[in-house]
Amino acid sequence: MPDSYQIESVSRAIESFEACIRQTFSVKDMADAACYSLFHFCRVFAHTTGLTPYQYMLRRRLAKAALELQQTEHNIGRIAVDYEFSSPETFARAFKRYYGMLPSEWRKSPRHHPSLLIPAIDEQLLNLIHKLKFLPESGDVTPRLWGIMSCDDGTELARLFSKITGVTEDIWYVRWYPENLPGQIYSFAGIAQKTATEGLVMLELPQGEWFAAEADAPVEDIERAITCLQHVFLANRVPISPVRFAVSSGNRTLISR
Repeated sequence: MPDSYQIESVSRAIESFEACIRQTFSVKDMADAACYSLFHFCRVFAHTTGLTPYQYMLRRRLAKAALELQQTEHNIGRIAVDYEFSSPETFARAFKRYYGMLPSEWRKSPRHHPSLLIPAIDEQLLNLIHKLKFLPESGDVTPRLWGIMSCDDGTELARLFSKITGVTEDIWYVRWYPENLPGQIYSFAGIAQKTATEGLVMLELPQGEWFAAEADAPVEDIERAITCLQHVFLANRVPISPVRFAVSSGNRTLISR
């Protein structure tokens, strides 16, 4: 595990890069910002983030370009140049390799799951990632939950569930993203039990490939950390795939893809 000085140095280098993401900025520039030699910086960066500096820079530029494709009508060639790709063709090849579609196809799609875009890594996120306790896989566990749900990010849903039912412990909080509705979020808050409770809806979590982690942090922060880990651990498995379920109960979080 990296020490606090290494995390701080890498975070400083990343912050410098993020401020110049649309400008010429090299790995050597990042090393200078961290006050390391180029060789030592590359080793520390990989040890701290799980990516090489070049991989991080490429993924972040692709993520920013993908957002711009969604949010603006800017010419694709202009976006390629803005994010330091040598030509529209080079940009298109890198984009398709990572996202599984051309920039023009991405722009035509109505929505894309936010977990497809690697977040900017900062000191808080690095500290959380290295504090996560990884738990055994729990893909065969399919608890039956009873509770309330909403068609949004459900920030206050667990609190509302407690107010309605009087339950204050062992509440499960679920966010899921239907594959047939890209970008749509459904939220659920409830308790695990075998019998029905009048006025509550039932949600049964599916079997599948689950990633389990434990940390004293809000589920939103853990999801952000898991999203970052997805881009790290699946660095060579592209195109990248989105989160399907994010489940939190106490300080335990489960993510299914």
